Amino acid sequence: MSSSEWSKYYRVWINHSIFYSFSATISTVFHQAYAIRILRYGIDELGTLTFINLAFLALGNLLSPILLYRYRDRRINLWKIFTSINIISWSLSGFSDIMPSGYTLYIFVAIAQLTGAVGNLAYSDTIADMVPKEESVKIFSRANTFFTSSALVALVSTMTLFGVMGPHILTYRICYASSLITALVSVAFLLMMKDLRKRDPSRLSINDVYRGYRNVFSSTRIRSYIVFMVAFTFFVNIPGALWNYYIINIFRGSETW
Repeated sequence: MSSSEWSKYYRVWINHSIFYSFSATISTVFHQAYAIRILRYGIDELGTLTFINLAFLALGNLLSPILLYRYRDRRINLWKIFTSINIISWSLSGFSDIMPSGYTLYIFVAIAQLTGAVGNLAYSDTIADMVPKEESVKIFSRANTFFTSSALVALVSTMTLFGVMGPHILTYRICYASSLITALVSVAFLLMMKDLRKRDPSRLSINDVYRGYRNVFSSTRIRSYIVFMVAFTFFVNIPGALWNYYIINIFRGSETW
């Protein structure tokens, strides 16, 4: 891998990720508020939405190692396909009110979370091999600065829009249209990426995954950490699932909150 090749695809990766971060920030941060304001979701529907969100992310994380190892020689294609579906699904979720099915938002979120888990693992595996190890700290710190700055711009611009226009359907249309446009730009950059280091595929069965989990749980320190994180996630999501409902319907807050 030549330095000129790496430099070229580094810029492509950064550009893709900046637009991805902008698009994903809008579509994920406001999807519950959109469900409450536009789709008139109540507590039951929001609980179901949160369950689908977490369940399909967990399912994607369970299946993605099997898929990635089996097609590791084509991991760049897995990254492109699944991440593209992920970001476009999140963007399209803001147009669920014009779709014929009442379950459209559920479907978009399920697809987005499942494909996002697979795409993220393929992305991490590919980029980890592309980044020169001696420069990894500098490169990732710089990249994270770009990504978080893009997310900040997305939040500031959308909050300003909601502050000026109010929580109306047109405001959501503008937000999610912006998310969709930047998602498509992100996908365009992603399609330009190339895997500069090839990895050989290998078969990984469900039993292999199970043994991997069992080996992890055999370590007392790791097991204690996992138990803590499971409990933390469980208790955080009890109020977290309904937090936007409380902000809007109980506290009479707005999207800018």
